[in-house]
Amino acid sequence: MAKLRRHRRAILAAAHRHGAANLAVFGSVAAGTDGPTSDIDLLVDIDVRTRGLMPILELQDELETLLREKVDVAPRSALALHVAARALTEAVPL
Repeated sequence: MAKLRRHRRAILAAAHRHGAANLAVFGSVAAGTDGPTSDIDLLVDIDVRTRGLMPILELQDELETLLREKVDVAPRSALALHVAARALTEAVPL
């Protein structure tokens, strides 16, 4: 989480450029159990129906370059119910 906090402004600016908002970290990084091979899981609000998937992929690529780590960007609206329940419970707003 420390790296995300250090880069918070740049992360939020990138999200804004790609039409994403309301970012939250979930998974091992949010729980503080991440290790050297862990990725960063981010929940975002983005209208996939009108914007398509390209902005998500572009945001993911930009964040991986910025953070030099694997990043998974997950739109809240596209999560399966069982995944959404867990992710939303453990999500930490960025």
